[in-house]
Amino acid sequence: VITAEDGEAALAILAVQRVRLVLMDIGMPGMDGFETTAKLRDSGGPMASVPVIALTANVLPETVSRSRAVGMQGFIAKPIKLEELLSTLARIIPPDGIGAVGLAGAAEPVPLTPDRPVDTG
Repeated sequence: VITAEDGEAALAILAVQRVRLVLMDIGMPGMDGFETTAKLRDSGGPMASVPVIALTANVLPETVSRSRAVGMQGFIAKPIKLEELLSTLARIIPPDGIGAVGLAGAAEPVPLTPDRPVDTG
């Protein structure tokens, strides 16, 4: 798990770090999740097509529509329910975690060993 404090930090991380999926908070300080996702998509960089799931407490239809308009593949309302998170992830990432879901260039998973503990962010 990699975390970013705001949209600018998220874009900086995604410019150098390849990931399989982004959970994007819509209400980040400074650049919001919509603008961050739009800039990510427009960047043309290796992570420009990474799946992005919106996270927000605002579940109005306009918010859902706007998340799709900027290129987000999923939408999860806060407070996050584990079942909803897992079903959204399952819809976007195949069960084997490595299938073709538009993630060209994403790094392969690194096996966990005692020398490589899980980063819990």
